[in-house]
Formats: sequence, C-alpha cells, structure tokens
Amino acid sequence: MNALVITRPVANMASEKYRDRGKSDEFEHAIDTNIRKLVNSIRSKYLSTNRQITPIDMAEKLRFLALDISSTMGLGQSFGLLSSDQDVKGYASASQKGLLVGAAVMVVGFG
Repeated sequence: MNALVITRPVANMASEKYRDRGKSDEFEHAIDTNIRKLVNSIRSKYLSTNRQITPIDMAEKLRFLALDISSTMGLGQSFGLLSSDQDVKGYASASQKGLLVGAAVMVVGFG
C-alpha cells in the first residue's frame, strides 16, 4: 500500500512559507468572514420557533462554507454560496461529482 507521508521538515517549510508571506492573517480573515456569513445565514433564515420548525441541511451549508473559504483564499473572492444560500453556477455539485469520480478511481484502481 502506498501512502503519502509528510515529514516534519516539509510541514515546517510549508508553514514558514505562508507565515513569511503574511498569508496566515489573510487565511484567518477569510475563514472568520465566511464563518460569520454562515452564522448570519442560519440566524436569519433557519431559526425555528415553538410553532414552526425550519429544517436546515447542514451538510450542504458546510460544503458551501468549505468552497467559499477555499475560493476566497485561492482566488481572492468567494464563490458567494453562503451569501446566496444556493449552489451558484453549480460549483458545489461539480465538486461533489469530482469527489465521487475520485472515490470510484480509488476503488477500481488506476490500471
């Protein structure tokens, strides 16, 4: 069985690279901002009362959170999934399909 092993020096080099560029503050800001969007969305759209239960698909919302954080850090702006509370342009469904294909390849093998 082949496995990817990250040795300590490589992990340290990666973290130093980001720290030296000042990226850790940007990453933290991107994460905080998107978590705030998720919390605000839940508070404004999904609060239940004694008379009405409002269901929420947390798996979907957490997928939106992960994609918005990733796009903010990688592209400089989020895809807007949390703000719009829907799968804008099919980004979330495309990532889900990609994960399914990857899982199938791992099960079947490469050749």
